Amino acid sequence: HQWPHTHVKTHTNFPDSGLGGHNHCRNPDQDMTPWCFTMDSEVRWDYCDVPPPSEAPCVHTFEAPPPNITTIALNQMVRGEAPEHVFRHYHVPIGETIQSIKIVVVPHTGDSDLYVSFDNPLPTGANYTFMQEKVGVDVFEIGRENRFFCNGLSSGSCMLYLSVLGWEASTFSLIVYGVEKSYFKQGQHDSAQMPVLLCAAGCEWRSLGDGKCNPQCNNTACFWDRGDCTASSTGCSADCKPDWIGDGYCDEACFISQCHWDHRDCLDKHQKPCGDYCMPSLLADGECDAYCNMETCEYDRGDCFHEHDECYERADGADYRGRVSTTVSGLECQAWSEQSPQAHINTHAQNPRAGLGGHNYCRNPDGEPQPWCYTIDPNTRWEICDIGTKSDTSCISPPPPSPS
Repeated sequence: HQWPHTHVKTHTNFPDSGLGGHNHCRNPDQDMTPWCFTMDSEVRWDYCDVPPPSEAPCVHTFEAPPPNITTIALNQMVRGEAPEHVFRHYHVPIGETIQSIKIVVVPHTGDSDLYVSFDNPLPTGANYTFMQEKVGVDVFEIGRENRFFCNGLSSGSCMLYLSVLGWEASTFSLIVYGVEKSYFKQGQHDSAQMPVLLCAAGCEWRSLGDGKCNPQCNNTACFWDRGDCTASSTGCSADCKPDWIGDGYCDEACFISQCHWDHRDCLDKHQKPCGDYCMPSLLADGECDAYCNMETCEYDRGDCFHEHDECYERADGADYRGRVSTTVSGLECQAWSEQSPQAHINTHAQNPRAGLGGHNYCRNPDGEPQPWCYTIDPNTRWEICDIGTKSDTSCISPPPPSPS
């Protein structure tokens, strides 16, 4: 459960830690001793008084099965399946001639999420480097210019580790494209070696199954636009199954206007939808959610800093929560919740107190001399921002209400 304390210590993120639908004490994060979240809203967690370790071997009634690992080659589409809350692991050899990769996971049934690592052979929600968990097709790109690619090797071969999680029993297709260094040689793109990273010209992977028929995607290679061009298509996304709407269960994939807001399965009587995929549970939850960062959702009811001023007190600007979103050279900042064009690990999940999330405002989550941001320019990974000078008096942000 996520009440009274929201957390990430779930079976999905720690599949081998004995978590799940119970309240027994556990130790998923290698703390001193088992612990638990409490039902007291004022006490987030506490240690448990468990018996001392047994001196004799323990007899377990259940033994976890070995991990399911498949080695796949670059540029080959493979089909897989993952039971509910089970990871399917893939190892992908990356040759020394590869400059960049693009990973695509196309769900056919259920809801699949992608976890990526170059140093952990079995990435999960507890130890991933990169994660993609959007509704629909997951896409992730990274190249050798990124320090995480091949663990920082500018040359040489390495192994890419992927895990696909089935939030529900899921089937999917997976491909990892590899782009050769020769394509970028001497700074000139060789058109004869131009990589094809789409299922068809003019068809973006993320558009498959979005409820809109794109004729360029309506072919076998693009999975027939995941049904968007069929006569029975209603405009609802492919990830929302018709029998899910109004079934009494809240389905995130159906919480969009095209799917009639899941026939209010996600709403209480007094609630109204404010934006596609902006679930009521996301509003004012302490994280700026990109889906809710719009005027109709009151900018996530304050979570996205639209009521904050430009005041900050620390010399390094780590407490800056203003809305400057361009760098000193005028480049537009990339949203912290996005992984393209710059793949990174500075996310709200990794730095929950740094003011990150579904916005592109300058921040300083990692101890730099001043706030900065990733840029949307593929050739400029990041740059510092000009946020003015720090305040000599205490900041009050959000500002107090008007006396009127």
